[in-house]
Amino acid sequence: LEGDHAFPDHRKEPSRSFIPGEAELAPWTGKGVKMDSRVQYAFNLLGKRWVLQIITVLLQEPHSFNDLVQHVRGVSDRMLSERLKELECAGIVERLVRVESPIRVTYQLLEQGHALGSVIKAIWAWSQLP
Repeated sequence: LEGDHAFPDHRKEPSRSFIPGEAELAPWTGKGVKMDSRVQYAFNLLGKRWVLQIITVLLQEPHSFNDLVQHVRGVSDRMLSERLKELECAGIVERLVRVESPIRVTYQLLEQGHALGSVIKAIWAWSQLP
């Protein structure tokens, strides 16, 4: 994706601490908090139902659609398909089609998807706080 919906390319920035300063996270404006549109896009995408579960399953290894249906309990085929397309468009998941008999389709995480592993671990750790 390009424009406001693209994730930042962190490889181009000099290395620095992962913890952003207040100005980077939420620079104050006169009437509230202004958030970078890329950050807002990431929050919106990751906050959608099933997205974190799908990514967590794919962090282990690539899976077929049917495997994902079994591992992400409660998700419908239609919703899983929709979320996978969104993650594909965001550059997080890649759909691999193997021309065999029968044709096999698997989903795997791209570099940006694997980078979310530490984010998911941090969210889980935060959720365990008293």
